[in-house]
Amino acid sequence: MEQIIKAQTKKVLEKHREQELQTNVRLCNCRKKELCPLEGECLTPSVVYEAILTTEANKKFSYIGVTEDTFKKRWSNHKSSFKKEKYRTSTKLSEKIWDLKKNNIDHTLTWKILKRGRPYSGGARYCDLCTTEKVEILRRSSDLSLLNSRTEILAKCRHRRKFLLQKQF
Repeated sequence: MEQIIKAQTKKVLEKHREQELQTNVRLCNCRKKELCPLEGECLTPSVVYEAILTTEANKKFSYIGVTEDTFKKRWSNHKSSFKKEKYRTSTKLSEKIWDLKKNNIDHTLTWKILKRGRPYSGGARYCDLCTTEKVEILRRSSDLSLLNSRTEILAKCRHRRKFLLQKQF
């Protein structure tokens, strides 16, 4: 049993190290640099980001999110949730955008990186990314324009799952 656990741990850690080595050194691969959502830093991995939604009446809402992968991949998922109705409830941000669309209210969306963090590594006591996201949400908890739900603070780290032992047989 000990050998199975060691083999699984080694396999997971090697895969994780391989992904870290393959991390692209380039910070942006946008074809039109002026359309980059993060002003030339869209390939930055392991970030806590903020989306600022501004309506035509100049009312602002903010959403705080986290990604262990590159921001650009997470941004792509957000864009899908804004366009495809089946994903309209995937985040509070997408719910708000669909609400604005329903009421024919024009809006703009800007993105910025709040913090960079270390991704969870096997055996660690906590996830730096999730903890940082929760702290940023708590800092703005009195702000009524924050779209994040307060239950996100109590959520378990979703980055730990990849380090759990899987059924070997």
